[in-house]
Amino acid sequence: KEVKEVAEYTQKIITWKFRATKKIRERTKNVDSLNVPSSCYKESSSNIKLPKLSISKFYGQSSLWLSFWNSFESAIHENDSLSEVSKFNYLKAHLGGSALSTIEGFALTPENYEMAIKLLKERFGRSDVLINTHLNNLLRICPLKNSDDIVSFRKMFDNIQSEIRSLESLNVLKETYQNLLCPLLLKCLPPDLVLEYNKSMKSDKYEINELVDFLSIQLKAKERSLM
Repeated sequence: KEVKEVAEYTQKIITWKFRATKKIRERTKNVDSLNVPSSCYKESSSNIKLPKLSISKFYGQSSLWLSFWNSFESAIHENDSLSEVSKFNYLKAHLGGSALSTIEGFALTPENYEMAIKLLKERFGRSDVLINTHLNNLLRICPLKNSDDIVSFRKMFDNIQSEIRSLESLNVLKETYQNLLCPLLLKCLPPDLVLEYNKSMKSDKYEINELVDFLSIQLKAKERSLM
């Protein structure tokens, strides 16, 4: 009996020792993986393929200039790994219509790339033209006939928000246009929304932020009701 107990005890010791050794090896392996030399890290990171950025072509519509240029600037123009000539190639590839015609005659040189950017900004990126374009787009917002037409409601709201953000990026203060814009936007809304908005107004003064927030709440509530 004693021999049997000793044998069982010995077997348990061997089992525990095996498990302990396995745990130690696993932890050592994890630590080693954390202590990878920086040269190895740099080498592996350089081989990572970044996702391709999709930049929509710009055809010369002033209201789309800011969106195009912001995307192109961050992805291409400020990319130090690209030469000026390569940037120029990318620029031409992402232009069409009157925008491409503006710089089509330029040869692909570093100097001409800077000149091309300057010409495009002068023609399509003038702040006064852009401000008028975005304000006119707001004044021409398609009226919403039925607040339960959620697709049209969403489209209208997104358009309003997009134009207001564009004006903000041009440093146009909301105080300079909200007194004119709010009553015109309210005329584009169905009576039930206008009534609810008037009930929710905190003061007699129109505020575009207040109107946009109201529309956002109403739209999200209607969208949730369909879930």
